[in-house]
Amino acid sequence: MQKRPCAEFNSIIINLPANVRLIPSENHEIHVETDDNLLDYVKSRVRNRQLIIYSNRQFLPFTELNIDINFKIIKRIQLNGQAWVYSDDTIGANKIELTINDLGKTDLMLKTKDLKVILRGRSFCKLAGQSGFTSIKASGICKTDAFALTSDSLDLLLRQESEARVSVKKQITGKIKNNARLLIKGNPVLEVEKLHGAFIVYEN
Repeated sequence: MQKRPCAEFNSIIINLPANVRLIPSENHEIHVETDDNLLDYVKSRVRNRQLIIYSNRQFLPFTELNIDINFKIIKRIQLNGQAWVYSDDTIGANKIELTINDLGKTDLMLKTKDLKVILRGRSFCKLAGQSGFTSIKASGICKTDAFALTSDSLDLLLRQESEARVSVKKQITGKIKNNARLLIKGNPVLEVEKLHGAFIVYEN
């Protein structure tokens, strides 16, 4: 395992296929674990308080690449490619933004007042915890499993074959269209426009 101290950051961008564990800490550093001959190909830099992890070569999806990221606070996470991000601890901030592209996946426990989730491609987002206001925008064959995330209110835009499973206390607004699916836990006020074969199911 290679330890890399780094400058302070509050945003993470992952541009390679890796298993990434987020660890709340008093320090900013990353630990990279992979074959010794591949360590030098895993690049990391901090620019404008963004930690970017990438490579100048193509990693095959089955390559064993594990990265631990220690941080003080995270406000934004972006996954490009086949990255999986998870945490054993609750991640808290006033505002959190998740952008998950391609085959990216998350499994996170969050505590926030304002959560924004953007999914594209075949991405998968599993969330738990608490959120005041949540926004979900999804297109492609992507899924959001947020039954374990309790939101006060939710605004969404679901398109194509996307699916969202949500738990909401007060109100849901937005639009779903094409063959998108919305599964709801709870009895919120529903102000959702449904178009072109989309459907809504209550899971109480």
